Amino acid sequence: ENVFRSYKGSYNGLYAMYQGEVNVATAHLWHGKTNSYNIPYISSMLPGTDVIVLHLLKRKQGFYVKKGNPKRIQSFEDLKRADVTIINREPGSGVRVLVDEKLRQAGISTQEVNGYQKVVNSHLEAAATVNRGEADVAVGSEKHSLSVPGIDFIFIQEESYDMVIRKEDFTKKPYQKMIEIVRSPEYQKEVAGLGSYNVENMGKIIYSDCGCRP
Repeated sequence: ENVFRSYKGSYNGLYAMYQGEVNVATAHLWHGKTNSYNIPYISSMLPGTDVIVLHLLKRKQGFYVKKGNPKRIQSFEDLKRADVTIINREPGSGVRVLVDEKLRQAGISTQEVNGYQKVVNSHLEAAATVNRGEADVAVGSEKHSLSVPGIDFIFIQEESYDMVIRKEDFTKKPYQKMIEIVRSPEYQKEVAGLGSYNVENMGKIIYSDCGCRP
């Protein structure tokens, strides 16, 4: 069996799954009203679809700022300051959803945020943009901030990165093989070795529309 990976944001991945364009999707979408990850979106974006959700890993999300944090950025409230410019992520990405939800909760209009409309398509691009001085702050994962010199990371919260599989596919051999790999100590050790990833409960079923074994 061949596996083809499509690089889509979390929101777009779930939409593609509903459209029948992909067989498996991954997501890290924070839902502000319930302070939870992924399940509220999966439930609403895949109507009429029975799914199994497996936990993959947890990772830290936070602000990327220049070394020493010269603008003293600590919270989303700081993003409406006239002297602060952000570099944003593309619509549909988990980071963009987090930013939008946090701004909504803080009662901050996107028009109040300098740079909101300027977009890059990866954590590394966001960190590099801050490092070059083209923006004061971006939001991304801790791991990617460690790859760019001149960047400090300010923790916001830990996110859950999960995998979605249709119930009808779950017991099929290719999917069971994929789950077997995810649950293997060797694979989990390799992922943990990348740094900044919490692999506890990797492969555990966290949501199910059927009585599938955990």
